Amino acid sequence: MCPVARCLPSSDVLAVGTNVGRIGFWKYNPPSLLPVSDKRRGSLHFRRPSGLLSRAQEEQPDPEANWELLPSAKLTVGGVKQLTWGSSKSLLAANCVKQVCVLQEQVLSAHYKDHLTVVQVSPSLVLAVPSETSVSPFPSSLSMSPPSWPLKTTAAHISGLHTVTSDKLIVWSTLTHKASVFELESEFKSVTLMGSFSVDCEAIVAHDQSLYLIEGNKVQVRTFQSSLLPDPKLYVWDISSDSLAYFNFLSGHAEDDDHAPPPNSADSEHSKEFTALERSKHESSKEVGGRFVLNHFWDPEEPRLLTVEAKKLPRSHDPNSSLGYNGMSAWDEKADVLIVTLFAMPEGGLIVEDTFALSSDQSSLVGLQVPFMYILKKPKASGEMTGMIEQRIMKEFAGLESADESTRTAMMDFSFFLAVGNMDEAFKAIKTIKSGAVWENLARMCVKTKRLDVAAVCLGNMGHARGAKALREAVASYPELDARVAVLAVQLGMNEEAERLLQSATP
Repeated sequence: MCPVARCLPSSDVLAVGTNVGRIGFWKYNPPSLLPVSDKRRGSLHFRRPSGLLSRAQEEQPDPEANWELLPSAKLTVGGVKQLTWGSSKSLLAANCVKQVCVLQEQVLSAHYKDHLTVVQVSPSLVLAVPSETSVSPFPSSLSMSPPSWPLKTTAAHISGLHTVTSDKLIVWSTLTHKASVFELESEFKSVTLMGSFSVDCEAIVAHDQSLYLIEGNKVQVRTFQSSLLPDPKLYVWDISSDSLAYFNFLSGHAEDDDHAPPPNSADSEHSKEFTALERSKHESSKEVGGRFVLNHFWDPEEPRLLTVEAKKLPRSHDPNSSLGYNGMSAWDEKADVLIVTLFAMPEGGLIVEDTFALSSDQSSLVGLQVPFMYILKKPKASGEMTGMIEQRIMKEFAGLESADESTRTAMMDFSFFLAVGNMDEAFKAIKTIKSGAVWENLARMCVKTKRLDVAAVCLGNMGHARGAKALREAVASYPELDARVAVLAVQLGMNEEAERLLQSATP
């Protein structure tokens, strides 16, 4: 019995509800008409193409032949008393006396990968069909009803699906805002729910071990366990040359060095000889690597300088995982949040200039302007709101807080040329600076960068004869770089750094 019927004029779909809770759908497909030009009347009229209909049909066409039967829907809440089409999105409301069900028109989804085709055959049912040439262990047809997608009402249904691998499938719903990852089990001809997570997305695709989701105007990257994967790369676009460069905070390397073996390794072309710049890059990568970008700021007046707030990646991304980074063994000793200062080079590329860790009472970086960085401090337990911003002097400018612009420019040029390995230009930039405190600060920076060639010049300008002599003897006596740098640290009173360096130099 068919108590009610409603037609949607915009799409020529007729819905018919029955007293047993089934709704049938028919779509009207009129005979094809071809435009014919009437030159005498200067107009167009339409005719049916010949051969599509028999002579009898052309003389007396059957209107019922133009209605195509579509898949029906079964409601489990009772008979249909009334049907009403919505004003948008092809929604159909069914009055079932005690409840009202809302149905939405949807194109069934399908996806193929690795010799496996998965087809949606109902709101909550999919069919897995391996290809004939596949070595997949699945039978020729495997139907599965994911346990997290029960068809209690037609509001809970699969909006899309994607085959991750030959044994993994992800399905999602735009109505319930939920996605689920399933593992196909051939032996039991069933699926196992690997995990579900809330998401509001239009589409999901998988690549390698990541899921890519279109959420609004953003593309999010997640793991199968729903964790958002942060992007470890910082991209810089030079609009003057229309060039793009990046720094990978996962590996700790700029684009040019991102896939190169570390210096002095068995795979390096420079296993016998490598420059101080290469060594400096390698050392900084061990501290910077294994992180992702939280925030970044450009200096408003120095176009080469930017700072990045980089957070340590989750513990699961350790060196033994597929996302491991080079040389990271003391994971727990790494600072949670690191402030990294970088130079953007005119010819493209980024290079690390300095780093420091946020302390326990510091919250985040809020900006920089040479010679200071500005850091937001954590709220005090007392609720006091004063002193929320800390002004931190950049290391190379210690003792030059009140210096004039020309001195700041000279020190900035020195830092830049030192970072890129141009020592002649670096020392030429600061030859006019006579402050012993400045040279001492630069020498202390050399402990971190392990630039002993620069340290020797700094000790000379400091008038530190004993330190210069000790450094020369260390270079001649100790083959390990860390042992040599430890001697420099002792001469500068950096005993904790010296102890750490000696421990790392011990076989």
